[in-house]
Amino acid sequence: MADIYEILADDHRQAEELFVAIDDAELPERGPLLEQLRAELLRHAEAEKQVFYRRLAAHPDAAAVVGESLEDHAEIERMLDDLVAMDPASPDWLDMVHELQDSVQAHVAEEEDELFPLARDVLRAAEAERMVRAFRDSRRRVAVRS
Repeated sequence: MADIYEILADDHRQAEELFVAIDDAELPERGPLLEQLRAELLRHAEAEKQVFYRRLAAHPDAAAVVGESLEDHAEIERMLDDLVAMDPASPDWLDMVHELQDSVQAHVAEEEDELFPLARDVLRAAEAERMVRAFRDSRRRVAVRS
């Protein structure tokens, strides 16, 4: 059975695939792909906060990394909002997508390399497996504003 770490990592890989698709896309496809990426990232971040981070925030060893991760989420959301407000035909648009991609990749690396090992010390395997359903349910319920 999959655990929360696998599900989160799968989401991370899907986001990376969307970045590649945006980079390879023709101009008319860029806006819709960015909207798809934005929706996926926002749903992921909210569900992660509600299910994964909430549980880990109470643990002293993980609390600081959770706090940094929440700050990353806020910065990524600001960058997404800025990008959505821009015209994909703008010469700076793709550069901003790359900056966002760099921020997301840095967040993912920190989460997978630092937080996941801490979480494995805090969560029992059965709890990490039970979190999958709660995460998926939460992600499904997240309303993403346009």
